[in-house]
Amino acid sequence: MKLKFDHIIRAKGIETVETIWKVRLYRDAPKAVWKNLFAVRSDEAADSKIVGMKNYTVQQMNDFEKQTLAFTMAEQKGNEGVAKLAAVITVPEFTNAEEMLKFLHNILRNGNAEKFRAVMLQVLAPGFFVEGSNVQLKPTEERNLDDVITAAYNNKATYKQMYCQVPVYKVEKWGNSNSRYDVNIKAAINNCESRYTFDRVVVGYKEGAPLTKLKIISYGIYVRQDADAILFINSFSSRKKICPND
Repeated sequence: MKLKFDHIIRAKGIETVETIWKVRLYRDAPKAVWKNLFAVRSDEAADSKIVGMKNYTVQQMNDFEKQTLAFTMAEQKGNEGVAKLAAVITVPEFTNAEEMLKFLHNILRNGNAEKFRAVMLQVLAPGFFVEGSNVQLKPTEERNLDDVITAAYNNKATYKQMYCQVPVYKVEKWGNSNSRYDVNIKAAINNCESRYTFDRVVVGYKEGAPLTKLKIISYGIYVRQDADAILFINSFSSRKKICPND
């Protein structure tokens, strides 16, 4: 297949190239539907020709990257995923850090991985996402969220086992800020707690005035998985003995 395409060269510009791509199509029988394909750019020098080059600023290049197939397809997939997740649970507008904490804590104890992911994608601050997207988490943030989900729902011990329904928690104002709060929530066992930092962040503008929402700007959700912790939690004949306020 002969292809002419624009190729981004970081910190330089956009190069237009004509080249040959070798494409293989696969199916199970001669008249069956095509299942998949494999394409690789020819490594023969004679098969590629640079036909144009335009220089752009770094800022302009960042915008062009959001027009690539990789970004637009990931954005489409992300939007479809978020729409499906949004149908799973409704996240209210939070007026303060304590409301958001209690909501998250209840989902971690009584919800499931799908509901928790749906909530997090709606309450995480813009800094967790790929620039220009509100559905694509940065790779490190995606891995971190997956790790939290595993720890909370799919490991030897779960968040529900380690935390009381009515937990001990502390909400502290952050410095001189009127909207940023650090929140620590203690588990039913020692040396186990989760933490959040909430703040009102700008999510858009209307007539030049900033629109803000309460969001998570950092979080760490911890569930002890060591044998001693699990033995301790399971030693109680009644949860009331370890969680008297539940």
